[in-house]
Amino acid sequence: MPDKPRVYALIMAGGGGTRLWPASTPKRPKHLLALTAGDPRSLLRQTFDRALGLTPAEQIFVVTAAAQREQIADALPELSREQIIVEPEGRNTAACVALAVLYLQDLLQKCGRDHEQSVLAILPADHRIGRPGAFIRALQVAAEFAQTHNQVVTLGIEPDHPATGYGYIERSPKPVAPGVFAGLRFVEKPDRERAQTFVDSGRFSWNAGLFVATLGCLSRAFQAHAQAIWEPLGQGAAAYGSDGFTGVYRQIPAIPFDIAVMEKLAGFAVLPLDVDWSDLGTWDSVYAHVPKGPQGNAWLAAHSPQLHEANNCLIVSDGPRVAALGVSAMAIVAAHGRVMVCPLARAQEVRELAKQALADEPQPADDPKKIV
Repeated sequence: MPDKPRVYALIMAGGGGTRLWPASTPKRPKHLLALTAGDPRSLLRQTFDRALGLTPAEQIFVVTAAAQREQIADALPELSREQIIVEPEGRNTAACVALAVLYLQDLLQKCGRDHEQSVLAILPADHRIGRPGAFIRALQVAAEFAQTHNQVVTLGIEPDHPATGYGYIERSPKPVAPGVFAGLRFVEKPDRERAQTFVDSGRFSWNAGLFVATLGCLSRAFQAHAQAIWEPLGQGAAAYGSDGFTGVYRQIPAIPFDIAVMEKLAGFAVLPLDVDWSDLGTWDSVYAHVPKGPQGNAWLAAHSPQLHEANNCLIVSDGPRVAALGVSAMAIVAAHGRVMVCPLARAQEVRELAKQALADEPQPADDPKKIV
């Protein structure tokens, strides 16, 4: 039997999470918040702790924007400085992954380790996983398949409703290995009618941005399909950390890894997951995973809210006690000296509200208190 693959975990932790404003801000982004009821750990810490079930701490790396480096170091003191890969600025996930692949290849080569067949598990920092044991077992299966078949494996979430906020991945009807299917195509966010046909077919998964592949496979994929990203990064890698590298990085196309690479591959694999997953991307998704009290209300707050004739609401507060009267299906968020109120059904639109607020208002120093 072949040896088990050496697995490295890459946690992507550079996003801002503007749809969770005002709790999530540029100075305290979404992945540094504790958004799971009864769990004081940030989403980043939860992701790191899960990764420890896959690989040792010294083989876990985090890629983040320069502005977040110190916060990441404080949140994960187990990491050495070289385990935090720094983007000069966020340029979406294709540039993020390409930078990490080049960085790890160079690091492993200097250490005399295999930089071709070593496996990289790419993990967003802000996901909620309700069944971490099953998730880690799936990653182990994906790692072995990725190494033996020289393919990128994407872990797709089995849909339980026709969501229109996610992209979808179509797979072959029959597996090509236990639990693993041939990937057929990626589909951008559909309308509700089309999403329902996807769910009904039983052949589609939500695209959660979870990928597993060898470093060599990823390198070749970028060279073949994303030269505009790979070539300048490769040429500028020697200047990593300098002003010169910052100039190079700012010219890289800011596009998702899925579009830059995955949609162009001649073949890839899909491993469907049923692990009670959520990306906690909007206040309505947070509400869905917080235990409900009387009248369907839920809260993540230091103090219980004062509610009268209120139902199916989410209350989030980093300090002030919230009171609400005669409201239904609302998100009420008090954080960092700001208050945001919106219908849960319009939670996707908070991103635009955040952009306006962050552009128009001076940015005070954020209160370091966590939402618990």
